[in-house]
Amino acid sequence: MNSLDLADDYEYNQFRNKSWNTKSNYEFISAALTYQQENSPWQVRFSIMNMLNTKFIRRDSFSESLINSYTYFVQPRFSMLTLKYEL
Repeated sequence: MNSLDLADDYEYNQFRNKSWNTKSNYEFISAALTYQQENSPWQVRFSIMNMLNTKFIRRDSFSESLINSYTYFVQPRFSMLTLKYEL
């Protein structure tokens, strides 16, 4: 029997500071499609990371005397083709 597997991962993050009226949100979707025939040592996988092509993550923090704003740049959307052979 052949095996075809689809796996996905969704992540949603929301940061909100009500007292300073700021908010930031970002989301990621990744997926992988894997195929392997029965009793075959070969496996083929096609995967895509950051499907929504999120560019950056912004975080703000505040205190009585300090305001911080951080921006983290995210690796752009990319895909991989993986061939696996089990010995």
